[in-house]
Amino acid sequence: HWLERRIAEMATIKTSERAEKRYKVPLTLHCDGVEKSVLVSLNDRSEMTYPLLLGRNFLEGEFLVDVQLSQLGR
Repeated sequence: HWLERRIAEMATIKTSERAEKRYKVPLTLHCDGVEKSVLVSLNDRSEMTYPLLLGRNFLEGEFLVDVQLSQLGR
């Protein structure tokens, strides 16, 4: 789906390779009955395994992450 959103801000994101500037846009995300509006940084993930990564701003207060589990559901 194509969405149009106003750019809320620019952020410098540090990756394993370098620091890069990215646009951030507001989106409303739904996951397991939880709905939250969060700022999402934009990046081309077309060549990556996961099209979207959920960060702390979405998970905080609603989800518990067990870092000992890997590839949940697989």
